Amino acid sequence: MPQDRLRHIMVSIAQVGIAQYIRFAPGTYGALVGAIIGYVLLLGGWAFTLFLIICLFILGCIAGNIAEKVLSQKDPSSVVIDEVVGQLVTLLFIAPPTIYRVLLGFVLFRGFDILKPWPIKKMESSLRGGLAIMADDVLAGVFAGIVSRILLHLLHL
Repeated sequence: MPQDRLRHIMVSIAQVGIAQYIRFAPGTYGALVGAIIGYVLLLGGWAFTLFLIICLFILGCIAGNIAEKVLSQKDPSSVVIDEVVGQLVTLLFIAPPTIYRVLLGFVLFRGFDILKPWPIKKMESSLRGGLAIMADDVLAGVFAGIVSRILLHLLHL
């Protein structure tokens, strides 16, 4: 039974708690969680946020692998830890955070995550398991962060 409990915990981590119950746009929920966490953490600086991203990425890869097996689905929509991490990556580029910067990063991240332009789509299709779940969102976060940074510079914000 302890192994069943561990699997249940890992799936809950992959689903960031309640995402399994969100039927409409669970990825947006995950990105929103990431935006809130990122806003609060980045008020104190970027170093701990970067450490958290690395830890959550590793945990997400493991939890994503387990969730795919338990839920018998490739990249289940209820797994949103990847959106949390991708959103945190985006926000690293636009620190220090303001509500407007976080909103810009949120919109751009969701756009890149949904549209999956090359090479994001290529990364998603060439990897497997938890790594595939996590890596494409991290890359979407990098793209959204770079575009956010450019826009903030051009708009002098």
